[in-house]
Amino acid sequence: MWPDDELDFWKLLPNGQVHTHNWNGIHWKDYLEAADEYYDAGVRIAKEIILSGHDNRKTDCWFLADIFMFRHAIELVLKAKLYSSNANKPNIQQIFKTTQHNVEALFAEVEAAYENDHSITETDWIRNYLVAGELGNIPAT
Repeated sequence: MWPDDELDFWKLLPNGQVHTHNWNGIHWKDYLEAADEYYDAGVRIAKEIILSGHDNRKTDCWFLADIFMFRHAIELVLKAKLYSSNANKPNIQQIFKTTQHNVEALFAEVEAAYENDHSITETDWIRNYLVAGELGNIPAT
């Protein structure tokens, strides 16, 4: 039921310590810092999976959790971007309630808030990546 000793996530943490983000009330910054923490966790887990060699038990147990870490980092970056574009907290909360955890829908909200912030090529690539990611097909670069 519980992970074996060699599958323990806590051993990846520096000094076995868990760091949790302290929210300071600057919402865009809070979301961005949380995104960085999820990304860093994803990198640590991926590194551990890769360096474990042919440890199929570790790969099988950790892979989906690792993908979640990276995906959630993307979601939090999009939410940070939305907060930085709109200080109206009830409006942002409604967007978050409507989009929930749908990164494609969050990106559409960011696109609407930041018209012409990126080139058409960049915007199309990101949109296609997020749409394809939902379907399991990753576009070529």
